[in-house]
Order: sequence, then C-alpha cells, then structure tokens
Amino acid sequence: MYDVNLWKFLFSSAAVIGLLLVVYYFVNRLGVAFPSRRGAQLIELLDYRPIDRDRGFLLVRVRGREFFLAYDRGGIYLLKDWKKNEEDVISDSPTGNCS
Repeated sequence: MYDVNLWKFLFSSAAVIGLLLVVYYFVNRLGVAFPSRRGAQLIELLDYRPIDRDRGFLLVRVRGREFFLAYDRGGIYLLKDWKKNEEDVISDSPTGNCS
C-alpha cells in the first residue's frame, strides 16, 4: 500500500510540473495579450537610433508631446521636448534661389 501511494504522488507531481512547463512555454512563445483601449496608447516610440551597445537616441510621443531623449548606462536624459502642433523641423539653411 505504501508503494502505491508513493507512485500516485510521483505521477501527480510529474503531471503538475509538466503542465506548468507547457503553460510557461506557451506564455513565453505567444506572449500574454492584455485587453487595452484601442487607439489610446499613451506612450509611442517613434524612432530609435543606437550609437553603440549602451548609448543611443529615442524619439517618443506621450499624450501629444514629443520628446527627444538620449540614454546611456547612467540613465535617460531629455534633450528636447515640443508639442505636436509646433513646427517639427527648423531649417537653418537660407531659402534662396539656386541659380
């Protein structure tokens, strides 16, 4: 009788561990999709330019404002921010006739 209970315990433990491994595999492979509000993303990554492994630039939009950020091992630094309706590109070149 002792051997039968031991085998039942081992079999049920193996089944539970196997089921947990299968769930872990599918969660990692497929990801977990949480319901979200459509069209209401608060943070949007517009562009990403790495300089090297630990440094780079980010262009991020948060609630209608855009932020130009730099990052390195020390943290993330704000370089420029502007509202969406401001002029995006400021040209320093003269607007003359090229003749």
